[in-house]
Amino acid sequence: MQLPSLFAATELLRRPPPIVDLRSNAYLATYPALLAAASNPGDSPWAWFCQIAAMTYGWMPRVVRLDMEHSRTAAQSLLAAHHATQESMQKIQITPISLSVRSVVGASKMLHFANPNVYPIWDSRIETTRLGKAPGLTHMQAPENYWRYCAEVHEVRMHRDFRGFYVEMEAALAARLEYLGIEPYPISEVRAVELAVFELSARSNEG
Repeated sequence: MQLPSLFAATELLRRPPPIVDLRSNAYLATYPALLAAASNPGDSPWAWFCQIAAMTYGWMPRVVRLDMEHSRTAAQSLLAAHHATQESMQKIQITPISLSVRSVVGASKMLHFANPNVYPIWDSRIETTRLGKAPGLTHMQAPENYWRYCAEVHEVRMHRDFRGFYVEMEAALAARLEYLGIEPYPISEVRAVELAVFELSARSNEG
């Protein structure tokens, strides 16, 4: 995953999407509201964890399942991730979160809502684009593969040309949102990288 290849996503986002449907609209339209709802853990990490899990799986084509053997520990891990930095992110134990919701992909989305400046969203389409081949189920169930993706996202952020890419991504996303009738909103640098890879994967799958 290299920055020069991600610039193509800015041009794709400026074009009308190949398919306009209610689910894809909801994915983009609800994103800032979910971030806002997840921004304050309040006084109960457990209640906050449940809220984020329910919101995340309302955003996904799945039903949330909570394994209570791991969920209480997962709530504490998610709270720790909320306060993490790029330097400390891998010190946080995310395995309890993935075990609780039975998915590393689901855990990545919860982590992103808890801390959108540090943790990127991860799924099989993104990983297919990143690796150049479709990952197997075992690959997607391994937290260490999510960490490798996180490291690459932050490496891209450190590129000398990243600022120009980030500005272009925000403008391109604004164009897409306006086309769909959604009020434009800002995104984090981490979200810009992940969204670029997601857009490239969508057009690749279309082909």
